[in-house]
Amino acid sequence: FGLGGEVRQRVCRLDSIELGGIRIDRPVVTLSQDKAGALAATAFDGLIGGEILSKFTVILDGTRNRMILEPNAVFGDPIEFDMSGIGLSGDAPGGRLRVLRVEKRSPAAAAGIKEGDTIMAVDDRKVWAEDRDYVRDRFKGDGEQRRVRLLRNDEVIEVALTLKKMI
Repeated sequence: FGLGGEVRQRVCRLDSIELGGIRIDRPVVTLSQDKAGALAATAFDGLIGGEILSKFTVILDGTRNRMILEPNAVFGDPIEFDMSGIGLSGDAPGGRLRVLRVEKRSPAAAAGIKEGDTIMAVDDRKVWAEDRDYVRDRFKGDGEQRRVRLLRNDEVIEVALTLKKMI
């Protein structure tokens, strides 16, 4: 979901991209499937996401109308994407995270996680809506296992989620 509501996109991995002469290998990118709205516009080729920008020290030079990207200490780290198959929303009651989507044939589906479940904890750490980035990071680790405590229909359940690279 973006500022204008739900967006449709395909997630894939490119061989590489180049920004200002700097090559980034194997980035994860999203390709908009929107037919209307900002992400359907043809005025630009794409958006540089926070994951790519985090690999640079970003300098905005307003007087020359340019952005300077200098590779930083994490530049060489791989870019990964969710390995759970869970789409999250921060709108569950009590300020919790809600499972918005579960991808078919994903680790989340195999673990029995269902759309509408509320995530109460990951690896015994209670999580809230503002912990969405923390949870997303915990769901990036091919082969790692996470214990996820869920609330479903007033019942607390715990599942073992074995992460798997899907992209």
